[in-house]
Amino acid sequence: MHTQSIQALLLDLSRQAQIRQNTFFQELSPDELEIIGEPDCWSAKDHVAHLTFWRQRLTLRLQAHIRREPQPEIEHFEQLNPSIFEENRYRTWSEILAESDQAYTDLIAITQQLSDEDLTATDRFAWLDGSPLYLSFMGNCYEHTQIHLGDYLLNRHDLARATAIHEEWASTILGAEIPDRLKGHILYNLACFYALHEQLEKAATNLERALELAPDLKEWSLTDTDLDALRATQAGQLSESADIEHAQNEEKVMVKQSGSLAPFYQGWESYQQHLVHALAPLSVEQLALRAAPRLRSIGVIARHIIGARARWMHGLLEDGGEELVALGEWDDEDQPERPGTELAHGLEQTWQVIQDSLQRWTSADLEKTFTDTGENGEEETFTRQWVIWHLIEHDLHHGGEISFSLGMHDLPAIDL
Repeated sequence: MHTQSIQALLLDLSRQAQIRQNTFFQELSPDELEIIGEPDCWSAKDHVAHLTFWRQRLTLRLQAHIRREPQPEIEHFEQLNPSIFEENRYRTWSEILAESDQAYTDLIAITQQLSDEDLTATDRFAWLDGSPLYLSFMGNCYEHTQIHLGDYLLNRHDLARATAIHEEWASTILGAEIPDRLKGHILYNLACFYALHEQLEKAATNLERALELAPDLKEWSLTDTDLDALRATQAGQLSESADIEHAQNEEKVMVKQSGSLAPFYQGWESYQQHLVHALAPLSVEQLALRAAPRLRSIGVIARHIIGARARWMHGLLEDGGEELVALGEWDDEDQPERPGTELAHGLEQTWQVIQDSLQRWTSADLEKTFTDTGENGEEETFTRQWVIWHLIEHDLHHGGEISFSLGMHDLPAIDL
């Protein structure tokens, strides 16, 4: 039970963030505050103007909600951010700071009109896709500020101070009486920061705590590129310690599911992990190695495994999302070479679809048939059972090619 409303807590943290932001930049010299930034190295003005814009946008959204007006159309951040930079690049520090303070005043004023229910409900704001408003609010007013202060220091090669800021700001949140889900999101972003800057032990520890407090992040963590270094170091998997209790519970549920096929294919999952473990550490140069000049390279074979999985699962069986369409083209001749971490990610994405399907399917589903047009233009019919078997034998056959090629070049082969 919280002794203070969520609204009051968020407003207090937001005010702290504004004070910390202004203190941070005003400790810089007057000359540094008026520096004109570059697209790849923002100045103090650029960071504050950027933060101001997105707080103004959140205020506009909240105003529209309160007035029962349509939500404003907002372009994707990747299109907007370069425009924000250019529009504010030559303004003075005094103008930028005044606008920043006003944006904070406006956002706090509109937030004071919201109830705790507004801030915590998961179905109140369509543009949040089921997330509570307090997560978006903290993202705009607290974490976003923290990230940009850290980025300012990182661009000036001061990793130690950037790390201190991330740790200090996270500590403030963890010590507050706020929902566990928000604490989990804060810890998750801290884990990503550590992973991006080769502090992998800290990344694993904080990721474990984050997923305990915010289980909704589990699925996202499996494909988050910020965690690539952590997955590669730990054999293409998230740290086994990150959520081992959760994983055990998932396995128990899976086994108990009436008629689920998943328990019968646990060996396939083990093979998948061995394959990821062998490929994740490889460089592009190592992936270009072949068992013989006329044979396909290790990387091409791996891309073929991924492409085949995607085509059979999505193209024929219609399982998985649209991201599998692109993965299904990975083994086309015009596709680029990909590093080991990216191949490991592709294997994990396609395996997740297979695993989810096996958990959902029952023995009765195996008899369902699917029709496709073959290379000769004639229609071919396959049962779901045949497709599963074909994918297993396809994985084993081409995984064997990869293992043989690795061994020929004195690289660690697939450990079965």
